[in-house]
Formats: sequence, C-alpha cells, structure tokens
Amino acid sequence: MEAWYILVFFSNPKNLTALASRASLRNQNGSKAEAEADYSKIISLQPSHASALSNRGRIRDERGNKGGALEDYTRSLSINRNQPSIYNNRGLLLAELGNTKAALSDYNAAIDRLPTYAAAYNNRSALYISLKN
Repeated sequence: MEAWYILVFFSNPKNLTALASRASLRNQNGSKAEAEADYSKIISLQPSHASALSNRGRIRDERGNKGGALEDYTRSLSINRNQPSIYNNRGLLLAELGNTKAALSDYNAAIDRLPTYAAAYNNRSALYISLKN
C-alpha cells in the first residue's frame, strides 16, 4: 500500500486526501508517530483543516503529549464548533488533567450538539460520580 502513496505523492506531494488516508492507515496499523507526522503535514499545508487537527490531537493524547492534544482539540473547535466528538475527547483530556469544570462544560457542549451522543452522557456521569467520591 505504501507504494501507491509514493506514486500519488510523486505526482502531487500536497495531496491532502492521500495524506489523510495514509495517516489514518498508519494510525490503524499502530504507526502513531508516522500518522502524527502526516497530520502535521496536512496542517502545515492547510492550517484550518479541523479534521487533521482533531485526529492529530487524539494521537498526541494517546502518545502522552497532553498539552499538544489540548491545543489541537481547541484549534479544531475554533474552526468548527459543531464537532461533538471533539468536545467529548477534549472533555476526557480536561478531566484527566483535573480541570473538571471545563470537562463538564465540554461534555455538555457535546450533548447540546448531538443529544443522542451516549459517550458524552456516560463521561459526564462518570465525572459526576468521581466528584462525589
């Protein structure tokens, strides 16, 4: 599969669709550093690419770069405020970092945007339970 990407990038090294596809494939295969690099390349070519920012944020979070993840989630939401999954992901990170008030706000924002979003309800409930203990 990498050979196909080499051919695509040879003809158009700025092909955002191919970069995003390769980043997703690399992420699925566990090549987190390479996937993060691909998303970074997309962002360097198109700084307002909300999806690349949120995907890189998730990878950064998984790799332990909490500050970078928080920055990416926040930038992604500044571009497109209608992303319930990003509010939920940022809420999880904020809760992990001890900022429960901001986490609760993000869970509520996710639910406001998608009232059937079970993960946000679950995470909000877990946060409430942790605060009572």
